[in-house]
Amino acid sequence: MTNLDPAGVPIDLGGGVVLRTPGLQGTAVYVAPGTAATRGGPADTAIDAALAEASMRPLHTVELAATAALPLPRGAPVRGTAGDAGVELRVPDLGSTVRQVVLLRDAAGIVSWHFPIATDKRSDERSAVRGDAADVVFRLPRAALPPQRTDDGTRGVVAMAARQVLKVIGYRVLDPILGELTHRAVERWESGARPTALRTIDEDGALGAAWTAADSARSNRGPALLFVHGTFSRAATAFAKLPAATWAELHRRYGGRMLAFDHPSLHCSPQQNATELVALARKANLATTIDVICHSRGGLVAREIAASGGPLAVRSIVFVAAPNAGTPLADPAHMVAMIDRYTNLAVLLAPSVLGDALEAILTLVKVIGHAGLVALDGLASMHPRGAFLGALGPRDLAGVQSYAIAADYQPGDLPIARLVRMHAANALVDPIFDREGNDLVVPTAGVAAASGSAAFPINVARTLTLPPAAGVHHGSFFEHPQVNGALLDWLKG
Repeated sequence: MTNLDPAGVPIDLGGGVVLRTPGLQGTAVYVAPGTAATRGGPADTAIDAALAEASMRPLHTVELAATAALPLPRGAPVRGTAGDAGVELRVPDLGSTVRQVVLLRDAAGIVSWHFPIATDKRSDERSAVRGDAADVVFRLPRAALPPQRTDDGTRGVVAMAARQVLKVIGYRVLDPILGELTHRAVERWESGARPTALRTIDEDGALGAAWTAADSARSNRGPALLFVHGTFSRAATAFAKLPAATWAELHRRYGGRMLAFDHPSLHCSPQQNATELVALARKANLATTIDVICHSRGGLVAREIAASGGPLAVRSIVFVAAPNAGTPLADPAHMVAMIDRYTNLAVLLAPSVLGDALEAILTLVKVIGHAGLVALDGLASMHPRGAFLGALGPRDLAGVQSYAIAADYQPGDLPIARLVRMHAANALVDPIFDREGNDLVVPTAGVAAASGSAAFPINVARTLTLPPAAGVHHGSFFEHPQVNGALLDWLKG
């Protein structure tokens, strides 16, 4: 255990790790690789398992416990991205074939990803403790607690118990699955791990085998119900929280004609997804009327299916948390904020959902860490001012009955609020969300708002907007009773 230096003097923690914490009193503990570190419960276990599966290994862990925050001296040596007090972590550079990223977990269990800052390795960027050795440098946030004021109005010391776990994770640039980590790495990974498939759904919501011509012969006798998932997801997990009673009733109403569309959501545009679905339908001789339940980006895929004019005639679409007017998180400059949001949404859900989402998230983390922020068609499709939404708007949905389910989620004092405030402090996207209701990912009003098509704005009589008191965020719609009630009111089979 090592005492922090509030003057910001570099502290050598061992293992080549150097820490600077201006304005903080407290302690830091360096945990060597292979040593059991502080754990945060099932979520940490799932994250560790996903890291191992993705060939990403912990290199260093620092457990930081701040006991007091002092007024930051003028000209403090470490500043955050918004000019506030920060923490600097330096670790040894492992060469051109290894990249490093920090996964930070705070006392409330909120995690965030942090990439190295750009350094030029000249003497002014080298550690005062380690001399000429090359470093990888991270600038990390600390708990933003305002100083107390004493009776005479001066700024005093703030007592606190702020704990953070800083986990430095390494991965090779030449990944055994992805090959060289370039802009095409996500495409290669998704093509293998998240291939396009059309699958049956049982009455209990379990996904079955691939949809065949035999299934089509039965399905073509009446309308079918199609489920379309969103970003970082698959059908098996996206709709897993629908209650058994809802699955059973939908199965009865549609005579068992229920199917799920699994598809890559990062590198493919929704138009590409829809084209692949049409090809699968034709291959399986599926030509029928369908109703669609879609979540998140799946709403854009559903609109493309309806506009395709293929063998699937879309009769109605239930847009659940769909970014019909886009989401600020899809701006490439906000991609790290998007990754943080989806990681923490997964943490709020079941560990199985966390592991499923992390497969995609970690792939994106590795690519960003090597190639920088990349433009991916699947994510870019949700940009409010992007080319995709601009072209999608005029596509006619005439004859399609559209419904919308949205939520205004207010984290209040829950742990996720700390992530929201952190991004706001870093001048990312939350100033926009602070002015508009949102479910942590999609603006509330944007699900049913005017979107360039005659189907929008969706009639208020066919719109369910859940208020903050409902406590529904982007990943928890399908377990809410009002959502299930609306689905059964609207979808008659």
